[in-house]
Amino acid sequence: MSNTERQSHDEERLRREYDDALERAKSGDPASRLEVGRLLFEGIGVKRNRGEAAAWFEKGFRAYQKLAETGDPDALFALGECYDDGTGVFRDDRKATELFRKAAEAGHAGAAYRLGVRSALGLGAPRDAEAAYRWYKTAAEKGNADSCRALALALERGEGCEPDPAEALRWHQKAADGGVGLSALDLGRALLTGRGRDRDIPGAVSYFVKAYESGVPAAAADLGLFYYNAEGESENAALWLARAVDAGQPNATLPYADLLRSGRGVARNPKRAAYLIREAAFDGNAEAQFELGRIYYDGIGVGADREKGIRWWKESAYNGCPPARRRLAELGFSEADWADPDELYDDDDGFSPGEE
Repeated sequence: MSNTERQSHDEERLRREYDDALERAKSGDPASRLEVGRLLFEGIGVKRNRGEAAAWFEKGFRAYQKLAETGDPDALFALGECYDDGTGVFRDDRKATELFRKAAEAGHAGAAYRLGVRSALGLGAPRDAEAAYRWYKTAAEKGNADSCRALALALERGEGCEPDPAEALRWHQKAADGGVGLSALDLGRALLTGRGRDRDIPGAVSYFVKAYESGVPAAAADLGLFYYNAEGESENAALWLARAVDAGQPNATLPYADLLRSGRGVARNPKRAAYLIREAAFDGNAEAQFELGRIYYDGIGVGADREKGIRWWKESAYNGCPPARRRLAELGFSEADWADPDELYDDDDGFSPGEE
């Protein structure tokens, strides 16, 4: 499929989604009325029309207002969200908090979670860590995954409660099993190191994969580094480090470049390795700056340029890299020499991405 065909296909899909939402909205569904308003406001699937969007926002708000008067917890929650983000009405933190409280007291787990957040931040009510903890626990016990994570973090930090690392991990596991990627990452790290429970390598790997599939790219870096440091796992290391590099995880660049230079677990590609190191160096990675300095100073894959190598070591030392400081000291430089390094310009010197 060409780019033009793909764009046309996407436009048609969005138009159908708008038409479906409009049909539901016309039949009286409050949530669809707000959705139509959002699509019109943002111009998704339909020409942008903010005046018409405002009218649909108001229709959705009024519909929820009527339902809320009956004590319907879903309507109270939706109305609270309207006041929270200014949909169909002026934003009002106090009113949003009041509505979330009514919905939570009627058993709405999502509203209890939002009350926990608002209590923690002091939105629409005084800041109160103990109240936040209580609301998080209420929502978590009803199965709200976001609250499971919030409760775990509160237990880790002792916010509104006594610290309890073991209990925190139990709630992280519930959050991870409920699809919260960051808790899957935290649990993977705990299982990998044996923090708070027995070390469990297969379990750690499983949760890192779950975290990555939930949209947490840091999990690819953690998994790649684990395999990089494990014996006989070069192929898995290359697979996960490549994913981490593509997702912009800076701690994956140098180990992946090492695999590319040596050809362990991946086709040997020193040009791409040098290119990735250079990109990371310009992004401010102090270790990559040190390594790029070594490439220039020793002429590894490029023409030797000791002056440029030293300039990169000074930049790396300035950014706190101990090996760069030691190397400069060996060459007779003092701390004053890297206290204000020269500006470095992006001249490529023949670097190229290399074939993937």
